[in-house]
Amino acid sequence: EYLKEKESFEKKITILKDDLQKEEFKNIDRELALEKVVKELNNIVFKRN
Repeated sequence: EYLKEKESFEKKITILKDDLQKEEFKNIDRELALEKVVKELNNIVFKRN
C-alpha cells in the first residue's frame, strides 16, 4: 500500500515538473517574441526621428 502511494506520488511529481517545464518554455518563447516586437518598434521610432 505504501509503495503504491509513493509510486503514485512520484508520478504526480514528474507530471507537475513536466508541466512546469513546458510552461517555462512557453514563457521563454513569449519573451523572445516580445523582445522582437520591441526591437521592431524601436526601429520604427528611431527611423522617424
